[in-house]
Amino acid sequence: MIDLIIGILGFSISAAVIIIILFGLLKLEIWVYNDANRRRMRGGIWAFLVLITLVIPGLLVYLLIRKPAGNFKYHHFKKNRF
Repeated sequence: MIDLIIGILGFSISAAVIIIILFGLLKLEIWVYNDANRRRMRGGIWAFLVLITLVIPGLLVYLLIRKPAGNFKYHHFKKNRF
């Protein structure tokens, strides 16, 4: 009986870790897509490149090649009220 409980607990923890990793990858893909679009660099292509290269190589290439920031417009940016 204890083996069954340990097996279920181990499976649950493994599933939770996989879900957290997949959520992080999704957030990274969304960030690359939005950042590339803001820099006018075809976000869909860059997000796809990062996805098919298993994240690390594609992300490093994107970070090295991306254009300078320029004039970004952040929607949640508030000026100081001093």
